[in-house]
Amino acid sequence: EAFDTSPLGLSVDTQPTLVGRAVRKDDKAPVASVAVTAERVEDGEDPPLPARVYRTTTSSNGDFTLSLDPSPKGYRINFEPPSDTKLSRWSVRIPKFGSGNTELEAPVEIPYAQALTGTISGGQPGQPITPLADTRVDVYWIDPGDPAAGQSPQAVLIGSAVSDRNGTYTLLLPKATAGVVPSK
Repeated sequence: EAFDTSPLGLSVDTQPTLVGRAVRKDDKAPVASVAVTAERVEDGEDPPLPARVYRTTTSSNGDFTLSLDPSPKGYRINFEPPSDTKLSRWSVRIPKFGSGNTELEAPVEIPYAQALTGTISGGQPGQPITPLADTRVDVYWIDPGDPAAGQSPQAVLIGSAVSDRNGTYTLLLPKATAGVVPSK
């Protein structure tokens, strides 16, 4: 049986963009070289669309442009500044993203980080507890979403570190993170 090889007409619009700027929260100075990623908020489609992460980096004046697909429930936009800036990882939610280009109303203000240092250890029952080297430690914040807009709660990574050979790690977290209390 032969395949139909007649031409298929296909029309594709340009992909809409999200335009914004990343600045330091304290003095509103632009932040260069920030890794910016966007993750689509689950929209309840059945079957769900495959996960896709959109990426870009801020320019020397903190500007960024992301080409995104339309999403009725929007995107989670994550900002990861270079470690030498002493700024924390930051995240904002864009509630809805349509087919047109969108410019953020205000710059995204990234706060300075506070260091939280700890030691992770463990062991088998009945065995001595020892430091755990090369262990990843992640801290999440739960974004409650907006139920009126059909948004569900979402876990948002706000800090990540890997322990050294002594089990010691240092997390850089947004200053005044509620509910994070270092142990003594």
